[in-house]
Amino acid sequence: MRLAFLLIALLASLLLRSQYSEPNLQAYPIPFDQLELEKGEVNYELNEIIQLIEDSIHINKKVVIPEGANEFERLLFTARRAQHNDSQLVAITLFQNLLEFQYYRSRGEELYLKLLLAKSLQYIGANQMANQRMGEVFPELLNHLKSDYIKAFFLGHYAELLEKVEDYETATEVYRDKLKISQGAKDSALIYECQNRLGLTFYKIGQIDSAAHYLRASQNPAFQKVNATLYAFSFGNFAPIFLDRAQYDSALYYCRIEEAMLKSIPTTVGLHNLYNTMAEAFQNLGMIDSAIYYTNRSIYFAEKRNELELLSEDYQDLIRYYAQQDDESSMMKAMSNYQQLSDSLLSYYKSAYELEELKTSEFFRIYSQAQRSRENFEVLSQSNQQLFMVIISLGVLIAIMILLMFYRYYSRKQLALINEDLTEKNQDLARYNEIITESNQRNELLLKELHHRVKNNLQIVSSLFRLQMNSKKLSEESMGIFKIAQERIHSISLLHKKIYQSEVISNLDFKSYLEELSNEIIESNPEKLKITLNIPSIQMSIDTALPLGLIFNELFTNSIKHAKVDNGIEIQLDFSNQNGKESFIYRDNGVQETNEIFKDLKEGSLGRELIELLSQQIEADLNYGGANGQKGFYLEITGSFSEVKHAPIQNPEL
Repeated sequence: MRLAFLLIALLASLLLRSQYSEPNLQAYPIPFDQLELEKGEVNYELNEIIQLIEDSIHINKKVVIPEGANEFERLLFTARRAQHNDSQLVAITLFQNLLEFQYYRSRGEELYLKLLLAKSLQYIGANQMANQRMGEVFPELLNHLKSDYIKAFFLGHYAELLEKVEDYETATEVYRDKLKISQGAKDSALIYECQNRLGLTFYKIGQIDSAAHYLRASQNPAFQKVNATLYAFSFGNFAPIFLDRAQYDSALYYCRIEEAMLKSIPTTVGLHNLYNTMAEAFQNLGMIDSAIYYTNRSIYFAEKRNELELLSEDYQDLIRYYAQQDDESSMMKAMSNYQQLSDSLLSYYKSAYELEELKTSEFFRIYSQAQRSRENFEVLSQSNQQLFMVIISLGVLIAIMILLMFYRYYSRKQLALINEDLTEKNQDLARYNEIITESNQRNELLLKELHHRVKNNLQIVSSLFRLQMNSKKLSEESMGIFKIAQERIHSISLLHKKIYQSEVISNLDFKSYLEELSNEIIESNPEKLKITLNIPSIQMSIDTALPLGLIFNELFTNSIKHAKVDNGIEIQLDFSNQNGKESFIYRDNGVQETNEIFKDLKEGSLGRELIELLSQQIEADLNYGGANGQKGFYLEITGSFSEVKHAPIQNPEL
């Protein structure tokens, strides 16, 4: 009952919240309900929309909304129409809302909306914000466009904006991309326009040679039919390059070509810049009268176009020229006109700044409102979704409670049976563990006892050999044979001793075994003998340790017997492990060359046969001898010996 009351309270709170959380969507007539209903529907895809818009502007001089367009598409066409009609704040509102509410159907449409929003920001003078948004669009948008003409057209917009924010380096890169696409499309008008813009942009960043290259390419007579005005500009734009190079006559030559072409069109476009350039050239030539004449012509066309900034620059040049001629009357008149113009220009700047500030603040207001509308809409949608989920959850919860009650009753019954069964099994496991532990302990004691008895029996055999050796009837040769046999039996006996003394009977410490074996060999031989073991503590199985111990016992015996040194026998045993390849290296200090000693070992003696059989038993390779001229006996035994990782090597000397 308490849970049901809480659910009812939550349901009521969500109902109240949905009544008072409806967003204010009436600021602009945007049909959000219809947009949500049609979300994801596509009647016209991106490239069709762009082509329809640009074709209708080119043909009808306005944006025409096609039949069959859904609500998103109608809003996109409407926003583009507002932009074309210079209703930028309306266009910005629509673009921003479509972006904020994510009504676009693809990544391409999202980028296209951002491009259009950036263009509207540019139109209201917010060039930096426009450039920031335009940078998010390119070059990714090009991957979603099919028409090379549209790609080049949009790249041109981006490059013009970069010029306005004076990022000429990036502008040249974009113009180059546009030129490459235009050349692929074989569109002469686009190629010609792009070459002109590249020439001017390179000139602005001081790369005169590149500027000259593109402007000269634009002077191709074939382009005159494409756009006669731009063709004329390519000559006039070439003149400033010669001004920079102090080639003033060449600059005037190209200016006169442009002037003749513009008059033949006829058009007054570009005449202001042309006459301003000519005035500068004449001034540098010292022909001040001609400079004044063309400056006045420049002022005339600037006044005709109401270009206040250009007029201000022209009057400054005119005042400077009159000052050079000491024409005080004309200079004062020019200064009076400049003063009047400065007042007008100041008023213009103030009005333009206030208008730009108003438009910018209005954009931020629109942007904030769109964000608030989207947030409110999301809150409403989330509240409705929560309400629906609560209703569903309430029904599910009631059903679950009923099932839980039944399951709890059934589970308790089953749990009692399971616990009883587990208790019996645990008792059986504990009993089996005790039996297995006792059995293992008995088996381990039996194995140790077995190794102990084997060791004792081998000791008895060794003692019998020693008794036999005491007989006076034995020859010296027979005595040697019995001694070798006794040492072999003793090495086996020592191994079994190590096994039953070890806590783990499955393997033993081979280094400890060799140390004890070598100590007993040293004690049993009257000759001066030194055995150095440079091997680590290796845990080795009994099946490996026994044959390997017999091999080393045989080697020790042979070194004692055949080394023939005056200062005492020195035996050294080393161990190496390289890339998992384990090797025991045995050598002594015999005075003979390696290839000459142990002849009996190499001529099929029992010692050699025993070593080779034992090495085959543990799958080890034998390498006799060393380099020519090397003294002493050398044997390398290579195989896989250790059962576990071995400890660091110590160098005991015995």
